[in-house]
This record gives sequence, structure tokens and C-alpha cells, in this order.
Amino acid sequence: MPRAESPRGKPREARGVCKTLIALKAAGPEDEAIVLSLRNDPEIRRWFFNPDPVAPEAHARWYQETLTGLSRRLYLIMKKGTEAPIGYVRFDRTAPDVAEISVAISPSHRGRGYAQAALVDACRRFREPGEIRRMVARVLTENEASMKAFRSAGFVPVSTGSMNGRAVSVLELSDPASYFNS
Repeated sequence: MPRAESPRGKPREARGVCKTLIALKAAGPEDEAIVLSLRNDPEIRRWFFNPDPVAPEAHARWYQETLTGLSRRLYLIMKKGTEAPIGYVRFDRTAPDVAEISVAISPSHRGRGYAQAALVDACRRFREPGEIRRMVARVLTENEASMKAFRSAGFVPVSTGSMNGRAVSVLELSDPASYFNS
């Protein structure tokens, strides 16, 4: 049974079923088409800051940079025991000690706690001792499911703003090193 969300920014337990049913896989060249499919899914796309679909050529360039660059990491969220990705988690290093995290879950797998479980696992996996001091997320405020997933994973709102005329909340998980050592 999940614990209540902690006011100190610690994650509550991911829904038990999801903790045992998901795994993260580092994205590889063979995953380019599924990532494009997820990025262009209309239900996922509507929560992006730019809701316009991504052209395949632009995606191919972005994906190649993602796989070869040092500033971004991309993980597929897999249902354990299957080869079927149900979403992805992405980290973009925005400063030497800051990473921005985003998550996308396929519409057919929403509402089951997969995003929260993936966020907690991905943050633990991405943390590099002494290197990443801050993890932040920018979420459209109206995206209640994403706001809930980030809060449940231990992120706390730190500011608000707007982008393209839409309200945005900035959530932060400070000092991931101490957070994950507790």
C-alpha cells in the first residue's frame, strides 16, 4: 500500500505492482522508431511545450545527438518480461550540476503508477556521486497526472511561469545524493 506523499520531498512508495513490473533500458539505435512514435502520439504531444508533431528528419537528428552527446540520457520504460516499451524518461543536463527530467507514458498505460516508479528508478540510476546537485522538471500545470507523478517521486514545486501562453510549474528534487542515500 502506498505511503502518503512526504512534505520533505521524499518519494512515497511506488505502487507495489509497478515497482516489480517496470524496468529501464538505455535507449539504443534500434529504439529510434518507437521513441518517435511515443513523441508524436497525440495524447503525449498535447502535454509538450510545443504540441506540433516532430518531423521524422528532425527526430532522426535529435535522436542521433541524444545517443552520442554527453548532455542527454534517454531510458525506455519497459514492462518487465516483455520487449514492449510503455514510455520513456529523459534527462537533459542544463548546467554542470543540474539535470532536467521529463517522462512520457503511452496513453494505454497511464493511471497505473508507472511514471512515478520510472522517475524514482531513473533518478537513482542517473545520479552521479557529487556531480548532479539538482534535478528539475518543468511541467504544464494543467497536466495533473504528471504533477502528481513528480510530487509522488519526491519533487516539490519551486516556481511557476508560462511558456507559449500556458502555465508551467517548476519542480525540484534538491541534493539528489543525500536524497538517495537515505
